[in-house]
Amino acid sequence: MEEGRRTSGQKRLSPNQRVSGAVGEFIQGPSKRRRRQRWFGHIITAVGEKKYLVRFDSGEERELPSAVLKVEHATASIPPDIPLPTAENVREEALLENAVAEIEQDSAEAEDMPDARPEEEEQELEEEATGAVDDDVQEPSSGAQENDNEGRMPGQLPTASEQSSVKDYHSIKKTAKEKVAALAGHEVTVGTRKNGSMKWKVIAMHDPMDENIVREYDPVQNYGLKDFHCHDYKKSEVLVEIFLRVTFLDWKEKVNKMNAAIAAEKCKCKKFSEEEFLVGLALMIGAAEFSQKGVDLFGSKDIGEEDEDVWHSVSASPHFKQYMAFSRFKDFRRFLPAIFSDESKKETDPWYQFSGAIDEFNLIRNTRFVCSQWICADESMCSWRPRTTALGGLPNISFVVRKPEPLGKLMLIKLFYLTTIFFKSNDIFYKL
Repeated sequence: MEEGRRTSGQKRLSPNQRVSGAVGEFIQGPSKRRRRQRWFGHIITAVGEKKYLVRFDSGEERELPSAVLKVEHATASIPPDIPLPTAENVREEALLENAVAEIEQDSAEAEDMPDARPEEEEQELEEEATGAVDDDVQEPSSGAQENDNEGRMPGQLPTASEQSSVKDYHSIKKTAKEKVAALAGHEVTVGTRKNGSMKWKVIAMHDPMDENIVREYDPVQNYGLKDFHCHDYKKSEVLVEIFLRVTFLDWKEKVNKMNAAIAAEKCKCKKFSEEEFLVGLALMIGAAEFSQKGVDLFGSKDIGEEDEDVWHSVSASPHFKQYMAFSRFKDFRRFLPAIFSDESKKETDPWYQFSGAIDEFNLIRNTRFVCSQWICADESMCSWRPRTTALGGLPNISFVVRKPEPLGKLMLIKLFYLTTIFFKSNDIFYKL
């Protein structure tokens, strides 16, 4: 049986790390096959996935993939004009000691050799007497002046102030804004895939007149949930009524839809009553207050009662079993997603099992809320990391680098200024 290909470990590169690569000019080798000269340098920064900006000892900078780079020790082929790096660990300290010993040995050998032959000394004295200057000596200095455009010796690493000039998000954004500002007064044609080309006229910053600004709120308007007064309900029922009105158009209709899914499944599961539906939702919300596994919340006694020295939690177990059996709750959790499913869209909508929740969410905020006129648009990322498949059972997912959790489902939201509620969550399932 053939063995699978061995996978090599991922190469780890970090800024200021010493590397080398065969990326120089072609040189003659022992065979007819041409080969490139190996250059040594340091990593400046990462510019992409497995791609790095490298500054070589010659002063040239290149963006190279990690596949062509070889990790070298800190003192490998360092030019004499560059100071040795500072040791950060025992291994680097040993390498630096060896490098210093080699330099001292080379300098000692150089001291034993005469500076010049007698005939060369006589020639130098004659040139000094006649005032002659060797042109070949001046040419390297002029060439070095031309190459020293940034005020550094070849191969010298940039200082902290110079490193700040490396292209990053903020510098790219600043450059883009300056480029757009330079186009003020001009018309720019922008092409789109669906709507063809569009003409935009670039204008400077525009501040409307005070009388044209939309007011934040109307002093005579009642904002928030329509036709709802807290004093009409008991204190223990206020939050329940708000939750049901904000979440469902008709929560009793959702109970019927869940029972219809149970009947269609033809499984040994008793239909849920309206009371059980509310209890199941309450248990899911209440479980967030306890840092325990779900199955442990249904126990009949506290965890660790036998061992008084071990405290698994400072709060007592809620004993959810007194409200609903664990097997019954598993059935509730199994059929709960069916309350938003729309089988009529199964052939046309890949999100038919959840798109109804988004539509109902938006409809409730359009009809049951009075919101301010100021709107704040934003994005929200629902983190999702599939383990066994590429998408984890979803039709599609997004990868947005700028998000703290870059992988998941991206949603657009609108937040009203005064009521501080999510007014509309535009699903972009079909566009990604």
